[in-house]
Amino acid sequence: DDDRPLNLGGRKQRALLALLLLNANRVVPVEQIIDELWGECPPDTAANAVQVHVASLRRILEPRRAGGASAAVLVTRSPGYLISVDAEEVDVLRFERLVDEARQTLSRDPEGASARLRQALALRRGPTLADVVLLGPARGQVTRFEELHLAALEDRIQADLRLGRHGALVGELGAMVAAHPLRERLRAQLMLALYRCGRQAEALEAYQAARRLLSEELGIDPGTELQQLERAILHQDPALSWRGEGDEPGRPATHGPPGGPAHRTGEEWMEVSGPSGDRLCPLEGGRVAVGRHDGNDIVLEGDDRASRLHAVLDRVGGGWCLTDLGSSNGTYVNGQRITAGRALRHGDEVLIGTTRLVYRVRRADRSERVTSVEDRPAIPPG
Repeated sequence: DDDRPLNLGGRKQRALLALLLLNANRVVPVEQIIDELWGECPPDTAANAVQVHVASLRRILEPRRAGGASAAVLVTRSPGYLISVDAEEVDVLRFERLVDEARQTLSRDPEGASARLRQALALRRGPTLADVVLLGPARGQVTRFEELHLAALEDRIQADLRLGRHGALVGELGAMVAAHPLRERLRAQLMLALYRCGRQAEALEAYQAARRLLSEELGIDPGTELQQLERAILHQDPALSWRGEGDEPGRPATHGPPGGPAHRTGEEWMEVSGPSGDRLCPLEGGRVAVGRHDGNDIVLEGDDRASRLHAVLDRVGGGWCLTDLGSSNGTYVNGQRITAGRALRHGDEVLIGTTRLVYRVRRADRSERVTSVEDRPAIPPG
């Protein structure tokens, strides 16, 4: 009933509470709890130890509960336990709500979106699950939360750019690019902020640094949007200039070689087949979010095996990299579950929940023939 921190007990007990909160208002089976707390070699007494930890947590979480009264917070529910909480009581759920609200209003109300994103980012007080050791699939939640946090930070910077705060952003973006040198969206934001501050040469050097890094580390070129931004800066494209509060900068013109047509790198899209039907989803911008929640770019409506925020596609070089966000049921590419970012190739088949997504590319240097849906390799159920 007050704001004092609670002593949650030992390492296993804290891990149990963290696991339950990661699955707030959902039953976590005892078998899963044992896997997460002890890994592949649990002791014979693991099930009894879980009961002891649950009883101890109940005393901590409900100190005024009368003896013999049913627990209201940490509830026994076959085949395991459930922690019953309001979404506003769990930082990560508040974070996701605030970020979803901000993204829905960013284009028409960047001031409000920036404020919501700052409020969401302030909920993070340190590294995710820093004092918690989980030994099973829930470890992937750390990667997911880190990615969600970084994406929200990029969105907040985007809102601030639209508000003309480029001068204040240069230092922050420089530090962010140094910490995450392969994230092209951050690099593009740094280039735009520098250009708007009258530092054209530094903006172009930021691009060259990205080009050298991508070539040396991955053997690829910067993505289409970063290349177009560099050309726009070279040509001092008026679309890059800030035009007033709430400004939405226009897309830079695609500048080709002198006297020749603009270079067209091609088109990419996903063929999506799932419970809500079949459709084509173009891949545009620097990032495409995929999941069940309607705030995603590709919404997997009606797919109960897909997570709310399931995976993201990031433009890297001339293609797209798929990353699972610690989803409950995993993300598969050509039948293999991915555990890290996976660069996609034309025809790759992705399975998320019960939805199939096939990556398609039409490029100027490819035949215009596009592999048909019938050519797709089958993915076994996973």
